[in-house]
Amino acid sequence: MAFGPNIYFFAPNWEPDVLRTPEPRGSAVPADLFRSWLIDSGFVHHPGSKANFSRELIDLRFHQVDEEVAFTSIEFGLDNDAPQRINDWQTLVDELSDKWGLSLIDQEKREKVPAGQFRRILAEDRIWRIVADVNGWPPIWPELAVPHSTTGPLLVQVLHESNR
Repeated sequence: MAFGPNIYFFAPNWEPDVLRTPEPRGSAVPADLFRSWLIDSGFVHHPGSKANFSRELIDLRFHQVDEEVAFTSIEFGLDNDAPQRINDWQTLVDELSDKWGLSLIDQEKREKVPAGQFRRILAEDRIWRIVADVNGWPPIWPELAVPHSTTGPLLVQVLHESNR
């Protein structure tokens, strides 16, 4: 199980409040085909679940309504080389968008944004900011660059809360 930012993606005919759009905005994402694609893409299926998968430090869960994917959540595990993994993560995000029509979600604004906004969404994530600050990682989205500060106690609090 990874520990890191949780990033969400919604299928074309679904909105961030898990509501089906009144008019179709694209093709439905068949859950069975999506599941097969994940396995073909190197994800390992977790036994006992139809929708939980992992690959390296990425945990992906998709949520289906009837036989179609409504949304996915991806937790990107943060280890010491996480900044070097961002390009691979961006490739996955691009594949979800290009192949399946899944849209990245800006959780603060509760709206769909282009896949090219992935680094901004990641850089705004609270867990990413804390871990990046503690490790002295360079900014991944220049507009959000802030001076490093001491966040050790906050990191301990986040780690404690995530283990509940």
